[in-house]
Order: sequence, then structure tokens, then C-alpha cells
Amino acid sequence: MPRRMVPEARLAEISVPTLVYWTDHNPGAGPDVGRKIASLIPGAQFYCMDDAAHWPQWEHPEEHDRVITEFLRGGDVGRA
Repeated sequence: MPRRMVPEARLAEISVPTLVYWTDHNPGAGPDVGRKIASLIPGAQFYCMDDAAHWPQWEHPEEHDRVITEFLRGGDVGRA
């Protein structure tokens, strides 16, 4: 396993609210990887921004800020 990877067992230990925010054109790995990570974190939410790559906060700032704000307010961000 590459050093930068977090072991799956460690992800299962996360006990704080977690949002895995991904993009459909992520240059490192597709949305399936983000979904997998979210599935390993108890209660995690997953959001995938369409038509974005590595900088979603700059590519679609309104959508990014809306999703992050909703998550921080304790809401369901939808869009798995």
C-alpha cells in the first residue's frame, strides 16, 4: 500500500461527522474511489461535483460553498 493511503481499518475509526467531497474529473481517482472512502467511514456523506476537477472551490464556487455550508449546518448534502 502506498504511504499516502490511509488503511481502510483506520477510516472505520473516524467518529466525527465527515463529508467526502469529490469531483467527477478528479485527476487522481474517479468518483468510485470517493464513494468507497465514504462507505468505510461510519455515517459519512458523499458528494460528487459534476464538471469539476482538482479545484472545485474555484471551478464552481457557489455550489461548493452551498454544499459545505449545508454539511456544516448538519444537513444532508444529497447527491451520492
